[in-house]
Amino acid sequence: MGTTLRVLGVIEAGFPTSASEELIDTISLDEYLIGNKEATYLLKVTSRSMEDAGILQGDMVIVERGRDPKKNDIVIVEKDGSYSMMHFSDIGSEASVAAVITAVVRRY
Repeated sequence: MGTTLRVLGVIEAGFPTSASEELIDTISLDEYLIGNKEATYLLKVTSRSMEDAGILQGDMVIVERGRDPKKNDIVIVEKDGSYSMMHFSDIGSEASVAAVITAVVRRY
């Protein structure tokens, strides 16, 4: 089991609001980010082609095999023995979905 972190409140993006630290909950990032542990793995992103989706070069993506992709998902596809990441709606008939991106991890 992973480390649990304290959830100390909520924050509004872009507008200053009064804030107070209040323990709301604790959460395990493993439980929050991983649905099927046996089918989940990390991949490091090495290109800039998914910046439009908010996935930057150097990010890590959490990927789950066997998950049914939905219209707006980002997926890992296999075509002719090579793999790439793309929007599910953009894959052609010659490619097959190998996994679905479930989260992006970025360190600052």
